[in-house]
Amino acid sequence: MFTKKINIIRDSLKTLTYVLSFTKTYSRKKLGYLFSFMLFSSMFEMVSIYAVFPFIAVATKPEIVTTHPVISWAYYGLGFTQPEWFVGAVGLSIIAIILLGNMVASYTVVMVTQFCFSCAHEISVALFSRQLEQEYELYSTESTSEMLKNTLDEVNRFATGFMIPVMYGMVKLITTIFILMMLMIVSFKIAITLGVVYSLTYGLFYSKVKMKLSSWGHLRSKYVAERLKIVQESLRGFKEIQVSTKTDHFIDNFDRVSSDFNMTEVKNVVTPSLARYVLEATSIAGMVGVGIYLVFAGGNLVEAMPLLAMYALSGLRLMPAVQQLFSSVTWARFHHAALIILEKEFLSHEKQRAKQKSSNDPVLKKILMRNQASTIELIDVTYRYPNTTKDVLENISLSIPANTTVGIMGKTGSGKSTLIDLLMGFLPVTSGTIKIDGQSVSDADIKQLRSYMGYVPQRLFLLDASISENIAFGIDKKKINQEQVEACAKAADIHEYILTLEKGYETIVGENGIRLSGGQQQRIAIARALYNKPKMIVLDEATSALDSETEEKIIETLASLNGKVTIVMIAHRLSTLEYCDQVVLLSNGQLRAKGTLDAVLNSPAYANIRHLEGIPTDVAPS
Repeated sequence: MFTKKINIIRDSLKTLTYVLSFTKTYSRKKLGYLFSFMLFSSMFEMVSIYAVFPFIAVATKPEIVTTHPVISWAYYGLGFTQPEWFVGAVGLSIIAIILLGNMVASYTVVMVTQFCFSCAHEISVALFSRQLEQEYELYSTESTSEMLKNTLDEVNRFATGFMIPVMYGMVKLITTIFILMMLMIVSFKIAITLGVVYSLTYGLFYSKVKMKLSSWGHLRSKYVAERLKIVQESLRGFKEIQVSTKTDHFIDNFDRVSSDFNMTEVKNVVTPSLARYVLEATSIAGMVGVGIYLVFAGGNLVEAMPLLAMYALSGLRLMPAVQQLFSSVTWARFHHAALIILEKEFLSHEKQRAKQKSSNDPVLKKILMRNQASTIELIDVTYRYPNTTKDVLENISLSIPANTTVGIMGKTGSGKSTLIDLLMGFLPVTSGTIKIDGQSVSDADIKQLRSYMGYVPQRLFLLDASISENIAFGIDKKKINQEQVEACAKAADIHEYILTLEKGYETIVGENGIRLSGGQQQRIAIARALYNKPKMIVLDEATSALDSETEEKIIETLASLNGKVTIVMIAHRLSTLEYCDQVVLLSNGQLRAKGTLDAVLNSPAYANIRHLEGIPTDVAPS
């Protein structure tokens, strides 16, 4: 049993060290610095208690200055001639020691708290950066509510519920040990008795609740994730919930989970509070017991008074120290789940990072330095999602010459968006080869080309910020090139509309562009794709929410770029494909036809899809 507990503590320390390794604040030198202040604080605590003995002794029995060996040595050695002055000096010394000790203790608390929250801040940033840099395949399998919970709640919980209690617990443990060591010098029997009583009292209490604390801690993490999930889904589906008149269903779900969450919090807060009452009763009984023992052992209450006062003060100091120590243990046990969750998060991301390869291809570096569009070739490319057996794309061979426009068409589920994701390096090829300017490249190489791409996804994403910030996207507000913003807005045919707004380009669009129409959102997204003057523009059904007239204007703008940049677009209207140099028809993950628009429209594959889908001839299969 003892060996098992040692292994648990060792594993927890190993996990803690691993999580803290992702911070700059953590170091053995820093911990040594904090530990030294903990020692100083505990030493002052011990000395202030021990100094009470000579003070009370001389105050109640002045003649002791000549009979007690230690007190008389100090009395004569410091040149005192009157006991009253000695009592005053000892009293002032105690006050000075207590004040200095409190200053050291306060500074220790500040340093420990700053250390813990600095670590939490850096862990949160490290985790957030890994979530943004992770592979798209991994991202697509994770829950955003779970990622939110881990980055925000679990990190904060780790700091306030685990690290701070552990550090404060160390301070109080050292204080408790020092006080008991001092009492052992005075009376070994009493010190051992007090140590055993406190240990048994808390040991028995903790043994009854430790497994429950761990279970409650894991349940808390579960309930936090569920609450976030319900709130996120409900707010995203606000209109649907309103129309369906099912608000009560979502409110009831949230009420149930929130109630369960609060119950776990109540249990965690109440548990150490209940222990405090047990400790207070034990401490009072202990001090009374020590007093009775001293009276019977010494036979004189006046002579026993100095020792009794010292033990009483020791008890007053020990009680909150032991209480804080126990609270730290219970809180750390309850919030230990946060440490485990963070460890799993970092292990998962580091495992993924180990698989990722950085691009060191000298040919690619030359391509990047050349700062111009490149020819991209896919040769027998196949893609299959992880843990599945069906190919989403199968043996795709396609050449996209530099500075040409390629349109992709096909019915829903044919693999159009997956092909786009492969071209942009979001997904790794399962088999086959991708070449850039005739050179075979890896997935890591393709990612390097993203800085030269403009991208308009099927599902638009807008910041809850100004129109300028949305078009410049990811650029500090002070560094935005406003002329370039307006030029891109004009190209996307939204400049005139923006000028009609009261605040113009400084208008806040709302969360995910809620204050704009679907067409306005798409035009801003297109303007964003143009802002960095890309060499390749990728549009995943980017004009689907636009009316025919607006779409035609944007397509004309894109057509004006033909020969200057590479454009790859998924289209849902045949009119959109008229300007394309090459049109690709996908069906069931296979490339069925490619060539000019007329060639594809006259192909047997296209006629077959039309026949099966029953789609009008003026609309591309989608």
